[in-house]
Amino acid sequence: MGYEDWKSPRSITMGALLAVLASIIQASALYLPLLGISLCSISTLFVALSGYLNAVTGMMTYLISAILLLFWGFPHALVFMCSSGLLGLCLGVLLKRKYPIYAVALISSVCLSAGLLFACKLLGIPLFPWLTGDNRLFFFPVLMLYSLIYTIVWIGLLSFTVERLKEYVNI
Repeated sequence: MGYEDWKSPRSITMGALLAVLASIIQASALYLPLLGISLCSISTLFVALSGYLNAVTGMMTYLISAILLLFWGFPHALVFMCSSGLLGLCLGVLLKRKYPIYAVALISSVCLSAGLLFACKLLGIPLFPWLTGDNRLFFFPVLMLYSLIYTIVWIGLLSFTVERLKEYVNI
């Protein structure tokens, strides 16, 4: 899909469908306490697929998902925007543009780290509660390492999913 293809009805419909799926999965923690928390990270996949279709569609999916999550509560929308949604958007757009894997991993992990740092430091959401007091010197290296490993796992999952979808859908 080219830059202007985001205006097509197919692209808009796919973006809207992926935004709804990402919102429902992200909000599942409210209704399925243990299972829902595990499922929340899957919302990254829907935003990444939308970003892979087209960068503009991915951004619209990201914003629409955040707006839909506001109906479930501001914290859910904020967590989505600072973590899963941001990572999915970076991964989808960068993989579509055929960046080298190391660049995708580095840029996406820095974006995820920045979002998590924003949520943790400026908004007061406890991310690594055991890294307080004397251990706070390790906070940033642990955050960067966590983000890099998490991003590498998602690169593999997204690449696998895109390759499988190419067999059935024109992506």
